[in-house]
Amino acid sequence: LLGDGDTATGGAGEDIFFTLFDLIQGDSPATIEDYASAEDAIVVSYDESLGEPSVGIENVNGDAMVSVIYVATYMGKGAGNSLSMDDIYLLATGAIYA
Repeated sequence: LLGDGDTATGGAGEDIFFTLFDLIQGDSPATIEDYASAEDAIVVSYDESLGEPSVGIENVNGDAMVSVIYVATYMGKGAGNSLSMDDIYLLATGAIYA
């Protein structure tokens, strides 16, 4: 579970990097050191009462910057040319935020 300024390394094999949308406010995005789009996934949980957030990916000097509603959420080191919208899953929840 990643929050502002956290750094994650998944290691070899398939990894799932998870956050609650409001844990990362953009001051310091979480960094994934070894994101591999063929194996890994990013899951962002959000409050379903607010509707599904918009998600964008930008290549920043070879790293992939993922933004959720224009808030820099994740930095995938070296994944600027490989991370795609197919790698990001939005999980609607209500109970977590109640």
